Amino acid sequence: MVAIAITLVALLFVGLLFAAAGFWFYARRSATMVTLGGGGGTTSTSTSSSSHGWSDAASPIPVTSADPIWGDREAPVTIVLFSDFEDPFAARAAPTLDTVEKTYGPSVVRVVWKNAPASYHSHAHETAEAAYGCFDLKGSDAFWHFEERAFANQKSLDATSFETWAGESYVDLVKFRDGMSTHKWAAKVDEDDRLAKSLHVYGGQAFVNGVKMYASSALTTWQKTIDDELPKARAAMSGGVAGDQIYVERSKANYATVPTAPTSTYVAPTTAGAIVYRVPVGSSPVRGPRDALVTIVEFADFQCPFCNRLEPTLEALRAKYGSDLRIVWKNEPLPFHTRALPAAELAMEAYSEKGDATFWLVHDELYRSQTTHFDDATLMSIASKYGVDTTKAKTAITTNKYQTQIDADHTLGKGVGVSGTPNCFINGRQLSGSQPQSVFETAIDEELKKAKDRVSKGTARAKVYDEIMSTATL
Repeated sequence: MVAIAITLVALLFVGLLFAAAGFWFYARRSATMVTLGGGGGTTSTSTSSSSHGWSDAASPIPVTSADPIWGDREAPVTIVLFSDFEDPFAARAAPTLDTVEKTYGPSVVRVVWKNAPASYHSHAHETAEAAYGCFDLKGSDAFWHFEERAFANQKSLDATSFETWAGESYVDLVKFRDGMSTHKWAAKVDEDDRLAKSLHVYGGQAFVNGVKMYASSALTTWQKTIDDELPKARAAMSGGVAGDQIYVERSKANYATVPTAPTSTYVAPTTAGAIVYRVPVGSSPVRGPRDALVTIVEFADFQCPFCNRLEPTLEALRAKYGSDLRIVWKNEPLPFHTRALPAAELAMEAYSEKGDATFWLVHDELYRSQTTHFDDATLMSIASKYGVDTTKAKTAITTNKYQTQIDADHTLGKGVGVSGTPNCFINGRQLSGSQPQSVFETAIDEELKKAKDRVSKGTARAKVYDEIMSTATL
């Protein structure tokens, strides 16, 4: 009997050990659960702490447990992503952010989603509501799964798709439908959007512990920003800052060094930058001879007042330099200029139908008409005035016919450091903003001298720009 009793006690003890181990394993797995979704396609890690109420409202870029999260609460680096489900650039940026997550892991990087739906994206707000509904009803993993599906299927952002993607994460569809019909989650989307506007950001921008950057930045840029911030965050932790306060402390320090709004005065650089960027002309509209020795590639927005302010300067430069200067147009309609994209569509329709000459006539008229904000009647009037087919122009505007070409310009711009408009490249050298004519002339004179030297050594005038681009730094 004693032996049996000892055996039973031993078995009970072993059972308790296994039970304790099982409970520990379950708790740890829950704390770093990995499921499909997140960052545009692979894994989404939602920490157990993110399921409890917390707030980093003391940060200048406040986040709370009411936001969809990937990663650990105490990760030393927090990325706050302002995004738009209908933005093609946001969709293209998602795989890069996914790689960031894979590279650093949830204990190092935390990603927080904020909505910034552009008004001209007709499905963006509703999609944001649906995504947040998944978060509200089933948590961050369901949100990131929805995010992955939405970015992969941007042409199918409708109620049927929303329910399908929500159902894949076992979201209660009765509650989901009810929430969508009553716009239960619209207030959160609007709250995020107000925050974005107050921070002077739009969909496709992010903050890394308060350091502002574009989500579409190259992976190397993301890595450099994170790697620069990591030792500072860890030093703060070593100095006694609690892990759950690192983001607040570091975002305060970093954001304080960045102006939150345009300043009232601007000090122009004395010349264009020294780096030569590879900015191909491609099939873009051109004003001036093909064999001009100096090429200005301008990234601009028809609704941008600073671009409009630059127009007289560019016209004066054309008059001064004549056949030695050509200007190339690249579209960069900014998200917060709600009529910039329709205006760009009209201009590109004019270019498609009638070539360079009519494009520039429409271009000039758009800038002269800028104060009207380009309502439909104004755009159709401009189309008619310059012989552009109004039916085709209206179709181009309503269907975003030239979106692929406009997106290509945007992607090129981001690759060469365009972060606003106007942004010009003078034989590849960057000059940002509506600069005085004298600043442009300094750069043009320098490039003209170098171009003439190339011609004297045997380069054909029509090959000068190609030759410069072939040896461009970036």
